[in-house]
Amino acid sequence: MKQTKQIYIVAGANGSGKTTISKELLKEEKLEFLNADEIAYQINPTNIDKVKLSAGKIFFKKFKAYIKAESSFIIESTLSGKYLQKYISILKSNHYKITMLYIFLDNWNIANFRVKERVKLGGHFISEEDVKRRFFRSQKNFWNKYRLLVDEWSFIYNGDDFIDVAKGIENNYTVLNEIRFEKFLNEVND
Repeated sequence: MKQTKQIYIVAGANGSGKTTISKELLKEEKLEFLNADEIAYQINPTNIDKVKLSAGKIFFKKFKAYIKAESSFIIESTLSGKYLQKYISILKSNHYKITMLYIFLDNWNIANFRVKERVKLGGHFISEEDVKRRFFRSQKNFWNKYRLLVDEWSFIYNGDDFIDVAKGIENNYTVLNEIRFEKFLNEVND
């Protein structure tokens, strides 16, 4: 029997913990890992903004190669844009099972703090303006668009530890942490 092709889209604002979750998945399963920021960092570690276009082209070239090879893989996204909708359609037409893990924080200031701490440890820089803009877009896009496009989704809060908040398929979901869930929905609906 042929193994199911799987993609995990690990999503959330900058600094939310996407790479931490991705690394855990990589330990558990044999998957390829694709991250545009990591590609940009490999090209130019001192200024990834200068090479975003080049990194994006490499990202999508590898993305298409994984699909052609029928590889299972993980990608990361802030979901702050709409470009991923097209690629979800491509994945569906190639019979991938699409699982989205969305990680969220209490507010954009925490995201910004975590990005600054990452930079101190040698990680890539993202401007405060971009962190703030992406934070709010990411939440709205996840809730209003992306969770409705994938096969299944999980919603995870990252405070001191990762806490499962809800999981579902499109609009059918189970809430596992009512307080965190309501707080998130209040922010999204503001």
